[in-house]
Amino acid sequence: MAINASSHYRKCGKSLRAAEILKAIYIVNMASRKMKTAFHTTFGGVQRDLGHRDEAIDLAMIAHGLMSKDFRPCTLLGAIYMEGGQVSLGHEWYEKAIERGASEEAIDSELRIIFNRANHKDRQDIRKYLLQVDSRRFSWVKNR
Repeated sequence: MAINASSHYRKCGKSLRAAEILKAIYIVNMASRKMKTAFHTTFGGVQRDLGHRDEAIDLAMIAHGLMSKDFRPCTLLGAIYMEGGQVSLGHEWYEKAIERGASEEAIDSELRIIFNRANHKDRQDIRKYLLQVDSRRFSWVKNR
């Protein structure tokens, strides 16, 4: 329930509250890898929201190590790296997410959000990279 609650807090811009809830959980008692993966991925997303990039990466990597076939840690890592200016690495993680079951449409939607939030220089870097990768799929970056 705490993982779901933190997701709702994040959606309404209260990531600090989500972090407080997740910090109170004693994950050693979690029996399933799936639950531990969800915890680390969610907490990684919270850390990303709060600007704690290194912590977000660490948590996402733990989640990926627990369930390497789950696409969710891959999408988190893709977003963190894209937002951090490591466009190629971010895209690699997004491609891994698609290989593991994430829809291309969902990934492209995330990329649009990241692109629209990026500063001018980062936007140029993302635009250039995505058009080199697939100018048809990412044609939407041309007009922005």
